[in-house]
Amino acid sequence: MIEAGLVSFLGADAGVSAIVGARVYPMILPQSPTYPAITYTRNSVERSSVMEEGQIGFVSADIQVDAWAASYSGAKALWQAIKDAVQNYQGLMGTTAVHRAMIVGDLDAYEPDVGAYRCSMTLSIWHTEV
Repeated sequence: MIEAGLVSFLGADAGVSAIVGARVYPMILPQSPTYPAITYTRNSVERSSVMEEGQIGFVSADIQVDAWAASYSGAKALWQAIKDAVQNYQGLMGTTAVHRAMIVGDLDAYEPDVGAYRCSMTLSIWHTEV
């Protein structure tokens, strides 16, 4: 599963882990979170297939990664660390073979419900699904 591989990959990256430690969460922040933190959500998956063979295990997953912090500069610094780790990455994310990870979109926002800044990116991760 590419999500588990991404979490493992981000946790192993010195730049990202120095900022968030293990505060990487699926979809939503915990109640009363410690900042900075990361959330991730798989938005879509496209599986490649060949007419004669059916699905061939080559997948494109779009994953939204959100960098959260109490200040805009903190969220942006975390966003940059994530970008530095993943942009154009090829190799293993956990046990998943990644052919290419690319940022295909981003946005910045203030979230008044949690009183924090969020800098988001949408990653397109082309990988082999086993």
